Amino acid sequence: MIWREFRVHNAIFAYRHLVGSALGIWAADWWWQRPTVLSVVVKVSLVLAACKAADVATEMIGSTEARTTNSMPYPKKTSETIEQVAKKFYAKSQFAATALAAFGTPSLSFCSILAIELASLLMTLVRKGIIEARTYHIVYAFSLFIMFPCLVATIHSGDELAEMAAFRGLTACALAVDLRLTYGFSKYITWAISIVGGYFLVDMLCPVMGVTVFKWFFAWPGMMWSAADTLRSFYNVKDKSWSNEGAAQQAETEKKADMDPQPAGDEGHATKEEVAKGSFPYVTPSLG
Repeated sequence: MIWREFRVHNAIFAYRHLVGSALGIWAADWWWQRPTVLSVVVKVSLVLAACKAADVATEMIGSTEARTTNSMPYPKKTSETIEQVAKKFYAKSQFAATALAAFGTPSLSFCSILAIELASLLMTLVRKGIIEARTYHIVYAFSLFIMFPCLVATIHSGDELAEMAAFRGLTACALAVDLRLTYGFSKYITWAISIVGGYFLVDMLCPVMGVTVFKWFFAWPGMMWSAADTLRSFYNVKDKSWSNEGAAQQAETEKKADMDPQPAGDEGHATKEEVAKGSFPYVTPSLG
């Protein structure tokens, strides 16, 4: 009861995390504790291979009508603002999951699979009519959100190697979000730059300023900025909605007023009755 494309994507992205977790366990020092240039190349290859495999799956068995999570219905009364915030939260969470597959500790990489697998189950339940779309979004959003306390626990664990791994993942995620969502780079260029950048930036800055300083002056402000940016989209969409409604109402008012017959030469002059009612005739703009 889930789309073939979604099943294949599910397997691809889950295995991306499983490979990252396995390498993190079997080659911990090389993969996430003290990564080298070679391990960074492997990280880039892992992420880009998953992207390419997903693209091939879409080309072979994808549908232009039956899409995956992007087309999941929202409850009928869901406002556009809430829907936009949810979509942005989902997108950022998916960026974070990819970054953790590359840089996270085995636990962080493995825990990210929960949301991937849960999405498939929830989609099946929605299509079978067992749960509503509202339940899908609530549970799926919660499964994504729980990675935040996991990250917080990691960066305050006292294990400097684990904290550094989390910093690399957060930095790579921040770069990817900006490159992809703000500047529109392709996902291949985005992740190649972000993974390399996350590695070099953290490994250059942390030894100079110290892990504690990086934690409080870079990691936490970055996470707070990301949350604020997501919430800001709520107000942006809301303001846009209000502006559109105001413009539509003004246009409708002007249209009705323009259709009202007025004596020649009386444009722009209110009658006593109109003044008493607080209603004024339409005034044509000056062309001179």
